[in-house]
Amino acid sequence: MSIKKIKIVKKEQDTDVKVKTFSKTGDYAFIPEKLKKFCVPMFSIKLDPSNPRKNDEAAKEVAKLIQKNGFRKPIVVDQNRIIRAGNTVYKSARILGMKFIPIAESDFEETEAITYEISDNKANDYSDWDDDILRVLIKNYSLDSKENASASGLTDKCLNKLLIIKKEQQAKHIMELAVTCENEEMVQTLFNELTNRGYVCRVISL
Repeated sequence: MSIKKIKIVKKEQDTDVKVKTFSKTGDYAFIPEKLKKFCVPMFSIKLDPSNPRKNDEAAKEVAKLIQKNGFRKPIVVDQNRIIRAGNTVYKSARILGMKFIPIAESDFEETEAITYEISDNKANDYSDWDDDILRVLIKNYSLDSKENASASGLTDKCLNKLLIIKKEQQAKHIMELAVTCENEEMVQTLFNELTNRGYVCRVISL
């Protein structure tokens, strides 16, 4: 079994310069400065009533992440200002009382709009976490601290699961193989050969 070695170098930050990335109050609350030029009033766009995702509960959790990390990317709307990607974060923005929201407007034919909306929701289903890299990031950036865990969305359940998986990977796996031999000579020959290869063997008489 091969062991994957992962090295992630943490860059040292300039402690003398503190960048204010976004404000939590005002008309552009949670919007970083460079995204303000893409912003429109919240009331000028609308949810797609046919969106098949159930995301009301998810929006409450995402709102907590926006409070910590800011609203970092535009949502996608069509030429009629109907949301085609970002329904959940739009609901989160409403929960937070945001007045403006960044958008990327694109023209869609009717079928294109629906297929794009579904494909955007399906995209996450095709990927998974690399637990080894995630554990390194957690260690290097102290993501298991209360503040960092809440900002990244890592729950105690998730962190504990990662720890359990690591312990299971480190544990020695024991497998048994039973071989039936026709005579004692064959038993002795096979026993000696496997023992010399480093296997732990035992003889069972039936």
